[in-house]
Amino acid sequence: MIIKGLKQACFNTKLLGVIRGVADYYGIEASDGTLYGATCAPSAYTSEPYGMGPDGYSNFIEAVEAGHGSSHGNWWNATVWAECRRMASACFTEVADEGAHVAAVYASIGSGLEKVSDKEMDKNEKLGHLTRLLEEEQSAIEEVGAVAEAIRTSAVGG
Repeated sequence: MIIKGLKQACFNTKLLGVIRGVADYYGIEASDGTLYGATCAPSAYTSEPYGMGPDGYSNFIEAVEAGHGSSHGNWWNATVWAECRRMASACFTEVADEGAHVAAVYASIGSGLEKVSDKEMDKNEKLGHLTRLLEEEQSAIEEVGAVAEAIRTSAVGG
């Protein structure tokens, strides 16, 4: 059970807001078919040739395939993305049982992105890691919706 006392309830309310934001960002629906707020596609926050979420991985893969995997920009992006995923992992760790698996997935993604930031990494090895990380990211996005639903259901009493 998520809510244990007033302090935990307040924490969960704030956390649900963060998780709803992620769910909203990717257009994840609640079990009753409603969206978690006003939906904005990731493309609303960027422009060509950039991408966010899974599109960012696809662009990173294309850049590595084109010979740009050892550039400063790709190192920087992987470093920043790794930190973001580690922070997401820490956030979901606070959600008790409901967030444990997605926290582990984000921790794995963070570690993988840290590896990929290595400018000297072999191109094929880097592409293999990025492909796996893209799949993990897509899985994590789906799980965020499930965690948001669990918290929402718990918060409204069932």
